[in-house]
Order: sequence, then structure tokens, then C-alpha cells
Amino acid sequence: MCADRGRSAARAVVAALLLACVGAAAAACGSESEPDAKTAAAPQAPATPDAAIVPRQPLDPPAAAAAEMAWLLTLDVAEAKEIDVLAGTPLVFSVSLTGAGAGSPGRLGGAEKPWHAQVSLELAESGEPAPWRVLALAQRSLVFERAGAGGGTARLEDAPEAILAPGRVHLLTLAIEPEEAVHMRPGRYALQAVVLRPDRSGKAARVVSDSVAVVVLEKAEDPATQAVLERRRALGEADFYVRAGRFEEAQRVAAQLVLSDSADAAAQVLLGDAAAALHQDEQARDAYLAALHLVAGKGELDEAPQSLIERLSELEERLAPPEQDPEAASEAR
Repeated sequence: MCADRGRSAARAVVAALLLACVGAAAAACGSESEPDAKTAAAPQAPATPDAAIVPRQPLDPPAAAAAEMAWLLTLDVAEAKEIDVLAGTPLVFSVSLTGAGAGSPGRLGGAEKPWHAQVSLELAESGEPAPWRVLALAQRSLVFERAGAGGGTARLEDAPEAILAPGRVHLLTLAIEPEEAVHMRPGRYALQAVVLRPDRSGKAARVVSDSVAVVVLEKAEDPATQAVLERRRALGEADFYVRAGRFEEAQRVAAQLVLSDSADAAAQVLLGDAAAALHQDEQARDAYLAALHLVAGKGELDEAPQSLIERLSELEERLAPPEQDPEAASEAR
């Protein structure tokens, strides 16, 4: 009997504890959600069907990073994609670098290391540097500006930094000098221009041009072909010397070419360029006139006549006697 009383008392204690917890929870809920009299008296709004619920608009995604401008790099050798030469023939390479697309403009180079010093030539197959020492002869930047209906202007810049964007073209002339070209070994060399493009991570991506081919020949089997190659080598020497500012050497080689074939317009032009740079204006004028006569006689309508006329106009201004001041002339009389 005592055991029964003990179990009954325990059950009573447990029931009391449960009732106390339920009461406390109800009081807590009522203190947060019990409406006042006005709210309780207000009519309940009709339930909204699930199909009529308008979903909440998601937050706008973060702005995407600006697209990067595409870099375009081109290369040619002697204004061609493949040439045959004899050992000792200087090589002149033309490189152009520009940007395309609608992304943010790219930048290359600066005062410490200009953009043109970051362009290199390498063997296309192996990626190794070109087998000959390469010189940078000239660099410039062309900036095109539109003005109205299809018109515009272009100006030249010479800045250490290249801005890669539409309307800007950066030009570089590289060369293998004659003293280096004599070490060329026979064979076919595929070359490409390369520039390292910095990115936001601090790394550099390779931008590579299409390849050009230089075929170095030992000697042509056909004597006529050999003569053409020999003349190409001499013309290449004169052209390189003019570009490099070695005008006495250019004049010597060009004079030999004209002496052997006075009907070679290219040799006459090179002779005129060398003489003009040496301020031998009358000799330069004679050479330019001879070249213009040869070009006009062939009926060739290319840019050469216009270029020659411009050269001649500059010479004529230098050769013309200075105009005398009328007042000074009357006083002298």
C-alpha cells in the first residue's frame, strides 16, 4: 500500500510539472501575438490562391567584369609571307600591333621598358629565339580620329606606351643586318612575332602572329635565278643601310647597282635617298628623276610615282634660291 501511495504521488508531481510548462508556453505566445480589441474586431482578409502569388524579384547579379580587348599581332618579311634569299641578304620585318573589340583598352610598355622592346621574333615550331641577332630599326604609333561623315585624320605618335584599342596601330620595323646575315645557314626558317600580354593576375599571356618563312639558299642552279638573288641581296643591303642611317654605305652599294643597271628604278630611288640624306641635293634630284621616268615609262599606277614626286618637291624647295626681301632689294639698289 505504501508503494502504491508513492507511485500516485510521483504521477501527481509529473502532471503538475507538465501543466506548469504548458501554461508558461501559452502565456509566452499570447504576449507576442495576441491582438488588441480593434484588431480582433477587424474582418479577416480572404485567403490568396497560390496561383496569384507574385514571386519576389531576385537581387541583381554583381556587375560582370569588362570584356578584354583582343590583341592582334601581324608580321611580314620584305612585304611578303615567304621569301628566298642567299646568305648575307639583310632581312626587314614589319610588325603591327593593335586592339579589336569593345572591351577595355589594353596597355603595353612604359618609360622603363617601351612597348617595342617587348616584341620578339622566335622560331614558330620550337618557340626558341630567332637564330640571328635582331635589331629594332624604327617604331611609331598611328592614331586615327573620326570627324563627321566618314572623314577623319591620322597622326603619328612616338610614345613608350602602346594603347591597344580600335583606331590605334603600333608599327615596328625589325631587321637582320648584313653583318649578321652572312652567318645564315641554308634551310627554311618559319618565324613568328611574339609579345607577352600582362593580365590582372600579374601573369602574362602570349600573343603570337601568323608565321612567315625565310628560305636561305646555298646557290641557285639556274644562272638567271642566281643573278636575281644576288641583286636582291645588294638591294637589301642598300635598303638596310638607308633605314639604319648608314648613308655612305647605302650610297656606295646603290651606286654600284645603278652602274650595273641604270634601268633599275629601285636602285635609283635608294641612290637618291642616300644622296638626299647626305645633302647632295642635285645628285638626289637626278636619281629621283631617273626613277620617275622609269616608273612612268612602264605605266605603273602605284604609290611609287606619288612618293617620288613628294621627294622631288622637297628637294626643289631646298635647291631653290631663297626669296629676297623686296625692301632689302630696293635698299641695295
